[in-house]
Parts: sequence; structure tokens; C-alpha cells
Amino acid sequence: MSESDLSKINSGKPSIVQIHDPQCSMCRTLQNQTRKALKAYDDDTFEYLVANIRSEDGLAFSSKYGVSHVTLLLFDAKGEMVEIVKGPTDMDTLRRAFDAHLKKQT
Repeated sequence: MSESDLSKINSGKPSIVQIHDPQCSMCRTLQNQTRKALKAYDDDTFEYLVANIRSEDGLAFSSKYGVSHVTLLLFDAKGEMVEIVKGPTDMDTLRRAFDAHLKKQT
């Protein structure tokens, strides 16, 4: 699945990267809430990516940014990490965070 292709972070559009452990129930909840929140946007608004910490690349990515699972990293269109959202978060809170992230892009 292309969600795991972390090279897309610098794709020219804002990216949301979930630091994810598929065996973690809180991670799965965050993933479900994130996907629901993203349905409010056109498909080309954000690049949604998943860094699976059970893979070598995902663990290296997580370590690079000093974060653990149940975390979203928000990147600008140039690939710079600009915000961290930690912990399980409801869909409305995520939408507000994503809206604010988009406003920073313009």
C-alpha cells in the first residue's frame, strides 16, 4: 500500500504521518479517526502516510523524530515537520488540527 511510502513526504503537498503499531489498539483507533477526519478533504489535499514501527523503515523514521506510536506528525509541503499530535484523538479535534495545518500552508 502506498501509505507506507515515506518518500512522499516531500511531494509538494502537506503530509500527515501516523507513527503506528498495528498491534496497538490505541494506534488502530487513531488510524480510524484520522481516516474519518480526512474524508472531509479532497483526496489531493494531504498525503496520508503510515510509519509502521514494526518495520525497519518505520522504526527508523519514528526514532528520527523522537516520537513513539499513537502519534501523528504534520509536515508542510516542503517536507518540514511542523506539528505533533500525540495520543488518541477524536475526529473533530483532528479536523481542527488539519484545518489549522492547511491555513499555515497558505
